[in-house]
Amino acid sequence: MKHQDNWSSYIDKTTNDNTRREILSWLQSCTDEELKDSLDRGWDLPPAPMPVSIAKELDKQLRQQGLPVDRPARVRYIRILRRAAVAACIALLAGSLFHWQQLRPHQQSVTPSPGREIANTSMHVRKLTLPDGSHIWITPGSILTVPEDYNITSRNVTLAGEGYFEVAPMTIPFHVKAGGLETTVLGTHFNIEAYPGENMTGVALSSGSVAVKVWHDSSLVLTPGHKLTYQPSSHHFTTRRFVPEKETDWKQGALVLDDVPLEAAFNRLEKRFCKKIVLTSNAGHRTHFTATYHAESLTDILQNMSFIYGFKYHETRDSVIIH
Repeated sequence: MKHQDNWSSYIDKTTNDNTRREILSWLQSCTDEELKDSLDRGWDLPPAPMPVSIAKELDKQLRQQGLPVDRPARVRYIRILRRAAVAACIALLAGSLFHWQQLRPHQQSVTPSPGREIANTSMHVRKLTLPDGSHIWITPGSILTVPEDYNITSRNVTLAGEGYFEVAPMTIPFHVKAGGLETTVLGTHFNIEAYPGENMTGVALSSGSVAVKVWHDSSLVLTPGHKLTYQPSSHHFTTRRFVPEKETDWKQGALVLDDVPLEAAFNRLEKRFCKKIVLTSNAGHRTHFTATYHAESLTDILQNMSFIYGFKYHETRDSVIIH
């Protein structure tokens, strides 16, 4: 069984990062049949010698249960324990893989049919491929609407949430309506943040050029490495530089919070982890937050944020209360 010698250290979290990645990669590459075969082979492996101290404790436990403690019974019991341990390893590793896959981006590309609304109801970033070859990565809780005439007479889409776009070059302009803004491109890479309930829309350009319609009769052209932030309630906007390397983070499914209000950060955590977050105080009121999280759990992120801003919180099964 491949990697078997490393499994105990993997479960104990004492293995090095390279070995851990190798085990995860191997598990991901295995089919259900291959995992079952590995488990079946593990059943018949001879048990390792049991230390005397453990054997004595086992005898004691068996006597308390009224079970025989002769050698054959103990050997059978050891085999049962070994089988249970192997099964536990498989279950724990499979659970770790599932958790890891939930946090990493879903690489399978989905091609949506025109005339439909695509909602990302999962806990990971979802990649979409449009009929013209354009690719869009949408974050958890985001909704992309593709009209029926897409790629026929126009290339118009509507976004609620956040998406990273790689637009295929064509003569037909590509339009995105999101958060009170309309962004027009021919072929480029950019990110849009337009979460419902947030008084902020952001357009960040990685490469190429985009024209953002700020008002009905006014457009602003962005150049690579610049981000436009727009407040629909006041029609106020600002532009600034940002780090283009964030493109890789977006595509890999990282949670990128780039100078967003703390309340907006909680809103995005709520969508990402499918947990209701309730603010009972003005924690971080008017404070902006910048961070990038890759595979951290919600608890890890909240601990990091509470350390920075000094708020307290407690988690329940389906919600988080911020004090």
